[in-house]
Amino acid sequence: MGVKIIIIGLGGIGGALANLVWKGFNHPETLLVLIDGDSYEERNAGRQYFTQIGYNKARSWSDRIDAEGAKCETTPIDTFFDPNNINNLQISNDDIVLLCVDNHRARKFVNDICKKLNRITLISGGNEYWDGNVQFFVNVGGELVAGDYLDTYHPEINEAEAPKEDGCDTGDGQLLMVNSLVASVMFCLLSNITRDLIPTYSEVYLDAKEMKVEPVTRR
Repeated sequence: MGVKIIIIGLGGIGGALANLVWKGFNHPETLLVLIDGDSYEERNAGRQYFTQIGYNKARSWSDRIDAEGAKCETTPIDTFFDPNNINNLQISNDDIVLLCVDNHRARKFVNDICKKLNRITLISGGNEYWDGNVQFFVNVGGELVAGDYLDTYHPEINEAEAPKEDGCDTGDGQLLMVNSLVASVMFCLLSNITRDLIPTYSEVYLDAKEMKVEPVTRR
């Protein structure tokens, strides 16, 4: 059975995650949709993987994966979020969405779309400087069967305005190791959920300085 995995944001977290995902799901039945309207800048060089400054992040990762002889299919979408045209995100039932953005407006936008679908998995990761978190939920038959909606315990997401043209990795002062830790936790969640190892917790907090990765159970 085929699987469609959508990665939104190909910056520090999303780039590290894309490299894990295509290797972990590298078979012809996988469609990997890569979405980011941003292009690489010199300041990204310390924690992101690219070969050409000024080249779109989604297309860069699609080229990179294809060049390594991947069996999975990649589709790059080099546009920013557009609330007037949600088809840009190509999110539909049975998809797995990996959200790697750095702003609550974009999180709210994608969260609201996924909450309305009957069968969807959404995994969202972000970080500040040393710490971060990974949220997720799984809807089956229109019912929440694992995790929590992104805004359930984080009202700051629900209160965010609808997105305009937001990049997916605009923040400065981030650390490569923290980006990589968030990506690794997201990949572990993805791997478990696709193997029907449904988590009993609802969120994961992490702190690279304190060497902590802590699942949080709220039910």
